[in-house]
Amino acid sequence: MRLVSTLAILALIACSGGGEEPEDDSGFVAECAAGDSQAGLTACGLNGRGLLDETCSDGLWVDSDTCVDPDECADDDADTDACWEGLGTWDRDCVTGAWQPSSACLLDGAVLASVSSDGTQGDGHVSQIDLSRDGRVVVFETTATNHVAGDTNAQIDVYRHDLETGETTRVSGDGTANGRSTWPSVSGDGRFTVFNSAATNLLGTDANGTGYDVFRHDAEDDSLELVSVTDAGTQNDGTAPEPPSISDDGRYIAFSATSTILPVDSAGSFHVYLRDMDQGTTALISAGGGVAPVISANGRFVAYQIGGFSGARAIVPSAPVQLFVYDSQDASTTQVSLDPSGAEANGSSYVGAVSDEGDVVFYSQATNLVADDTNGVNDLFLYDFATGDITRESLATDGTPGNDHVFESDITPDGSLIVFRSGGTSLSTSVSTWKDNVYLRDVTAGTTTAITDDSVDGSGYSVKISGDGRHLAFQTGSTNLVTSDTNDASDALVMPVP
Repeated sequence: MRLVSTLAILALIACSGGGEEPEDDSGFVAECAAGDSQAGLTACGLNGRGLLDETCSDGLWVDSDTCVDPDECADDDADTDACWEGLGTWDRDCVTGAWQPSSACLLDGAVLASVSSDGTQGDGHVSQIDLSRDGRVVVFETTATNHVAGDTNAQIDVYRHDLETGETTRVSGDGTANGRSTWPSVSGDGRFTVFNSAATNLLGTDANGTGYDVFRHDAEDDSLELVSVTDAGTQNDGTAPEPPSISDDGRYIAFSATSTILPVDSAGSFHVYLRDMDQGTTALISAGGGVAPVISANGRFVAYQIGGFSGARAIVPSAPVQLFVYDSQDASTTQVSLDPSGAEANGSSYVGAVSDEGDVVFYSQATNLVADDTNGVNDLFLYDFATGDITRESLATDGTPGNDHVFESDITPDGSLIVFRSGGTSLSTSVSTWKDNVYLRDVTAGTTTAITDDSVDGSGYSVKISGDGRHLAFQTGSTNLVTSDTNDASDALVMPVP
């Protein structure tokens, strides 16, 4: 049987012409069989970088209408596209046939960030917030219990909301924290959040038992790390109730604490420390005590104040609160709150933020920091680290000073834009109602814009500006900045800079 099969196969081969393509009566030899296809050689697509498929037609290869691997756009074209779940828009350019974002996402309007992942508004009040460098990530503390499932600890917790993914996560533990967590500060890319907490069970054990500790949360793996420790990793035996502050890269964290095991100097119960999370070191950087530290985005500068605080509560100081800025480049400290003659400010000053160049924005009760300060209210000031000059920034665009107090402020890393909170009616022609409003100050242009003017039915607090200067965030009880704000509570709101 095997012999017969072999002979039959040989006969078939001989009859077929030794494996050549079949030919018809005219001698035509087919290149292909019906239904065959292959990659072709004809260029196609917007930039001619695709190839047309070939199909078999009447025994010949012919170009089809199918372009394989075509470019999605024409080189050098530009347009816009939706981003952040359709909440914003970004510019995009066509580079080698593919769309590439050419700008960060910019929100189309105001949005609530203190919502659950499915968009449900919080059932409690938001207080302190912070904003990532591009405005994408918002961190906030709240009494709400419905942002994530299983929030049954009846404590103030810290949450992280990602505008790009719409996801809201709790960063202050798994929902069983037995103490309040407050004062969140977020890194530039939104990965790390630092906060303080009175809870004793966030990491399973709490050696100091009572008081506040400082923690850093990593969104990449949902892990917590203790910040207020010695170089050896020993937990601080004091308390750290003041707001901590984190650098853009998440490496450096400034915090204030009492301690008997961290380095201290001879004065004051609170001191300011700089923790290097990469090196595992904690350095004392304040001289004469210190509270309320804020760190620059690049991690070089830390501004802080001395006096006027006992724990986290303001008291009437026996002497005006003074401001200082520490430069980690040469470990030097410079007093900020000085008048042009070098005399100390004659009223208390309170730090807001510090730029990458060491410029400090702050509010002060002092009347001797600039000439003709006769309005009798807290003013907003900007200290120029390079020159030592101080300018008043709580001014209307026409130079009119504010007629009510300034309380909070933030500054972009390049020092060009300031956001602040103030009452009164003299800073903008669109404000005639006495309430705490949010203002944007363009330092270069000398202009002041009311963000929450008379058209807004609420005030703004805990004001922040993104590092790229394109988004603002603040806590507000307003109900008409976004549509369908129905939770009757203060919210964390993000909006584009006008």
